[in-house]
Amino acid sequence: MKSNYLKPLNELDYNPYDEASVICHAQRLIRKSLNEVLEEKNFITDHHAKNNKGAFGLLLEELYFSIKNNSDSEPDIIESGIEIKSAQLLISSENKKTFKERLKISSISFDSSFNYENLFDSPLWKKLEKILLILFLYKQGEDRMDNICDFAGLLKFPDEDIAQFARDWDTIKKLVVNNKANEITEGVTYYLSANTSGKDSNDLVDAPGGLRVKRRAFSLKSAYLNELFTYRPPIIKAKIGKLKTIDGKSLEESVIEELSKFEGNSCSDICNHFNINYQSLINAKDYFSRVSKLINKLILSKLSEDSSNIPFEEFDQFNKAGITIKTVALEKNNTLKEAMSFPTIKWVELVHEDDWEESKLYDNISRRFLFYVYKKNGLEKNPTFLTAFFWTMSQDDINQMHELWLDTKNKVLENKYDEFLSSTQHPVGHIRPHARDASDLIITPQGTMQKKKSFWINRKYIYDVIQKKIK
Repeated sequence: MKSNYLKPLNELDYNPYDEASVICHAQRLIRKSLNEVLEEKNFITDHHAKNNKGAFGLLLEELYFSIKNNSDSEPDIIESGIEIKSAQLLISSENKKTFKERLKISSISFDSSFNYENLFDSPLWKKLEKILLILFLYKQGEDRMDNICDFAGLLKFPDEDIAQFARDWDTIKKLVVNNKANEITEGVTYYLSANTSGKDSNDLVDAPGGLRVKRRAFSLKSAYLNELFTYRPPIIKAKIGKLKTIDGKSLEESVIEELSKFEGNSCSDICNHFNINYQSLINAKDYFSRVSKLINKLILSKLSEDSSNIPFEEFDQFNKAGITIKTVALEKNNTLKEAMSFPTIKWVELVHEDDWEESKLYDNISRRFLFYVYKKNGLEKNPTFLTAFFWTMSQDDINQMHELWLDTKNKVLENKYDEFLSSTQHPVGHIRPHARDASDLIITPQGTMQKKKSFWINRKYIYDVIQKKIK
């Protein structure tokens, strides 16, 4: 039998047959960098993995676990069924840790990855079933070999999440076998994604139906991982509900069915249905934002597994899937005044985003969206709820936004803050101010202060999306 290791089993620093031994060996990395540990072993290396997560993963397996570089479909440590994965954590100014990127599990072969009845029969499940995850603290400009290890342990997936992995796998398979691999985006699934993994947009492979498509890989979404690893005090956890499905329907079908019961009702009618005093809500300047968020919580809480009828602030599946809720109000004459904004651009962070698919903008636009559509009806401060729908931006339009991101990044580097693309110059998005007033500024890479601006999705683009859903 061919050995998977660079040395005899009895010379390894762990017992590959013993799960606890493997985990213990991994945890010796905690509070140290890979370089530090290798130096302690008098192992001199000149390996570098500054901007290459794939290279670092291979070096971790080779230099620390003595595993040969291979592309086998089996787990890295076959004897105990353990797959080794590493990732970087970002630390915010509030000391909050989040995943820097999605977690790649395995590459997709459009010829063979879907020749199975379901996820659990496929090689992917062997990789997912028992993941030893090793997390390192990202530091800008620092080689990954010098990143400090912050966590090492087996991933524990809740049963309901594993069931969602299976549904996500089925969704991807359905697109591939129906000759629609070109329609795959990260937004079509919840927790398990098929993200692009090629060198660039020209790195294409064959797919069923005679298609040439981007290389892709199975990955766990960063939004899912962030939620899985987030510690929430009990008082906060109590405000997060779990949605249940209706009569065997999917979660999205169940949500839309519940929301559709209120279509055609005014905001005041919906609030009255839940015994909420609508008049007490409409005096605030941002009344519509407050009212729409409250209505969202009230209706979705009816689908909660909890029977107390207490409205929840958030919902577990939405958080894990990174679903973004957007509320849109059409004017009385059926027009749309507002474009759709995203958070303020941090100019210094933008210029250090080397990978489009790890950028803030990509994360924002590649998500699944739940749109609530209202219409102003002439009655002051009492719009009518028209409809709700789930939506994902197409790959073609995501590619258009990639061009906008590149253009914006280049202009920031060139100190051209007044030359960003407008809504008339780009078919999908644009850059414009997103500040409270002229004094609301943010620092630039040049050390100057500039007015806060954001990426926006064009008004016409959003209007066209809505019209396709309500006609």
